[in-house]
Amino acid sequence: QACVERADHHPQNLLATATHDHKRGEDCRARLAVLSERAAWYAERVREWQRLAQSLRSSQMQQAPDGGEEAILYQALIGSWPLGLQADDATGLDAYLQRLLEWQRKALREAKLNSAWSAPNDEHETACADFLRRLLVEPDGLALRRELASTVSAIAPAGALNSLAQCLLRLTTPGVPDLYQGCEFWDFSLVDPDNRRPVDFPARQAALHAEVTAEARLENWQDGRIKQWLIRQALALRAERPQLFSHGSYQPLGVTGEHAAQVLAFLRSHGDDHLLVIVPRLAAGLLDEHPVPHVPPQRWGNTTVVLPDALHDRQATGMLGDCQVATDQGIALATALARFPVNLLRITPSLQEPRHDR
Repeated sequence: QACVERADHHPQNLLATATHDHKRGEDCRARLAVLSERAAWYAERVREWQRLAQSLRSSQMQQAPDGGEEAILYQALIGSWPLGLQADDATGLDAYLQRLLEWQRKALREAKLNSAWSAPNDEHETACADFLRRLLVEPDGLALRRELASTVSAIAPAGALNSLAQCLLRLTTPGVPDLYQGCEFWDFSLVDPDNRRPVDFPARQAALHAEVTAEARLENWQDGRIKQWLIRQALALRAERPQLFSHGSYQPLGVTGEHAAQVLAFLRSHGDDHLLVIVPRLAAGLLDEHPVPHVPPQRWGNTTVVLPDALHDRQATGMLGDCQVATDQGIALATALARFPVNLLRITPSLQEPRHDR
């Protein structure tokens, strides 16, 4: 409904998922969203972490961090933990610690519970920082670090799939997409100054011009190049068809089948120019332990996007994941998302010539 209203009244509205002032980067939030699908599992993990963390507390300040501060610390760690960071990587962990210490002090003061900018509680802040330091870089925290790294590995593919879906939605729903500096790759930043670190533009430029297939980028999804490729393809499409995105209508579509609730699909149309957008949602269960952020096609079963009657007897061509399918029976997810986690499909008149009675 929000997209329908935006298309009707504010088609030039800014669409931003990251800014200079965000508290958590766009991909950090996408990863944390997975926890809503695995709440009982996560609660069990937190209880185990609290048990392992008892020995990390200061003997003088046993209540620092308090329960809420400890809980938000675990969320910050799970959301921002760098892909590939190992629990015994001393150099990587030390650099990560410096980022987290900045975040922690700001979080404590802006909560205004045990400290504040106007009345800093140095003793409490120091005890919380010591707890974080022991957790991340000292030998006593190794068991807890391994548990945290294991949890990140378990949810990271589903988080990346959320990120790709979020990315495509920002680029195709009504409005004008905004891209914050460096977010072409994964953005697991925290509150400023963490979200204002220098961007490695040469790395992004090199990745942009590398001749690598989408399949190879997907297989190596942890380096972030798959997100950049998706952005490039969608922006190129917007440049080719500006009227569709600036003045086109937005029509949400129905979905049928066993996983209908886990699909979001809509049409952008301008005249006889039609673009179908399909993304998964709440897909952690469909991914299960699949190590790549791409739901195996067979798991979609009979799930199908329903098209308006006026678009039957046409051809749908995938612009991200290569596929061609007739629209008569709707668009099967197993076909549309067979090659890529999300897809854009251009709907055109059927290649088959109409038959005429003689």
